[in-house]
Amino acid sequence: MLATPHFSWLGVRRKCPDKTVLMTKSYGLGRFPGPWGSMLADPVEALVVAAPHVARWRITACLDALMTRKIRFPGGRLFPLYSRDLLNRRIDRLPPTSRAVRRVRAALDDAAQGAWSPTESLTRLIIIAHGCPPPALNFHVVVDGADRYLDLTWPESKIAVEYNGADHLDRRQYGDEMYRRHRLEDTGWRVRYVVWEDLIDPGRRHLLLEWLSQHLGQQR
Repeated sequence: MLATPHFSWLGVRRKCPDKTVLMTKSYGLGRFPGPWGSMLADPVEALVVAAPHVARWRITACLDALMTRKIRFPGGRLFPLYSRDLLNRRIDRLPPTSRAVRRVRAALDDAAQGAWSPTESLTRLIIIAHGCPPPALNFHVVVDGADRYLDLTWPESKIAVEYNGADHLDRRQYGDEMYRRHRLEDTGWRVRYVVWEDLIDPGRRHLLLEWLSQHLGQQR
């Protein structure tokens, strides 16, 4: 899928003799300026095309991103955020019986504004599936006069889960992160730091959810 250029066409049916290129009929949701003078399909239409090939949580992560990040076009112009209402209206224009469309619509039920990365979306979905209350995303706190944004939080309980990705491998950055962690804890926050293995390994995932349930006062 990733190695095959995918084009959509409008109007008269197009034919392409090149077997290494995939061409499908567009749903006609609109076009947006892309690199090198090209035109790109509406992100919702592109997501429907990709939906049969990716995990459900990844579709939700894409929808999270559409509601959280502005799309930057060539030249620096930003496209406004997609609201949940706009996403629903886009999906309403697509074939309602399509399995891919139904898959995207179902994933939208789990989507939330405020996630800054796919792994934040995945962590949130795992936590909610466990029965914990939905967290606030990238909650703003001020520690030592500096702004911080905690990935997933329950502000009333001062509980937070922070996902550490590959950008935390630098030794100096790691040291700064540990200092900020201790300062957060000094102000009353209880923080659980997780990495990818904590999400995909059943035993480690269980320990994360146990910790969270205990600190939120949840009963297993």
